[in-house]
Amino acid sequence: GLIYEFHMGDTTPDGQNQYASLVGDPALFTVPQIWAQVINKLATEPPYARLYYVEGNNTLVHIGVAHNGQAVDYEKQPGSDEWRILTDSESPVSQDKWSEILPSLSNPPVAQVVSNKIDEPAKYGLESPQTRVKVTTSQEEPVDFYLGSATPDGQSRYAQRRSGQELFTVPETWAKMIERLATEPPYP
Repeated sequence: GLIYEFHMGDTTPDGQNQYASLVGDPALFTVPQIWAQVINKLATEPPYARLYYVEGNNTLVHIGVAHNGQAVDYEKQPGSDEWRILTDSESPVSQDKWSEILPSLSNPPVAQVVSNKIDEPAKYGLESPQTRVKVTTSQEEPVDFYLGSATPDGQSRYAQRRSGQELFTVPETWAKMIERLATEPPYP
């Protein structure tokens, strides 16, 4: 139950440490720079929960979306940044539209983790979800997730990883964008 507040200052001249002080204590001390970087990142890059992770060299290479009986797959062409729509025939995506879509696919938002265990999936529209998504990255196993019904305020949608028990919410605008990938593919 004790709370400690500390302040971190500049990096030491050798770059190995960072100055710090404990509030209420007159002493000045140093902490290793690597530790200070971790603490600083909690403010600049919070560890938000995600349905899936695309970070560093791990890039998005495939996404498949099925919504209300319509299904479309998208695939990044090997060795290039070009994406193709895979339906009955292959077609490139509209580069203008895809440049707006891809960042939100690579950094999926999660409004919150509602629960660590779903007891009644049907209550959240996840028993027989209308939207199913499969995401494949270059370095991880594919991730399947479902989008369920809207939250009571209508601002978010419930979501769940197929192999997980956590109940997430995602912004309604993001969920609609995902559904449009199945219903309105971004053809050129």
